[in-house]
Amino acid sequence: MKSKYNWQQIEISLALMVVFILAGFLVAPHIKMGNGAPLITGFVSSELKTQELNLVITESQNYQIFTPESVNLSSLRLSGYVDGEGQAKAYLKTANGNILIYSNIVKKTANKNLITGMATAIDQEIVMVPEKTVGFNRETIAEGYELVSGPFYDTCLDSCFISEEFSKDNPLTLVFEVEPGTVLKITKLVYTLAS
Repeated sequence: MKSKYNWQQIEISLALMVVFILAGFLVAPHIKMGNGAPLITGFVSSELKTQELNLVITESQNYQIFTPESVNLSSLRLSGYVDGEGQAKAYLKTANGNILIYSNIVKKTANKNLITGMATAIDQEIVMVPEKTVGFNRETIAEGYELVSGPFYDTCLDSCFISEEFSKDNPLTLVFEVEPGTVLKITKLVYTLAS
């Protein structure tokens, strides 16, 4: 008889633990820290924004990019095509330095264009305004690397997870460097913005 009483006690204890754990998950998100921030934070659903483009770049050029309101650019990817045997790259020029988005110099054994980015949804389009043309800086191709031409899809070499605040009053610069005789066509801009 004593063993039955112990099992009932164990069952009741387990049931109470489950109730307390579930209550903790329901109540904890509403508990605030001293600064008003939630004690527990979680995953926010995300959405990638896509802008179809038809940029044909035959010489190195800068584009100013901005949104009407101040937002944080949290990822930036490009799709397009390289035609020719020369070098082509795209990067974001920021106050903190350059962030490489695409380069057609790749490791010979590399799986190409497999990196993807995270997202936080804000419903704004990026405005692109052409600026001046710029000089081309030929990069020395290291051993074990090669130049590739052809299509590339949703490429974000260093721009998959970034945090760059920008707006119409504080634009960023998108730089395309293209070796003479090479054509870089940008067909799609994929990005995420956070407030």
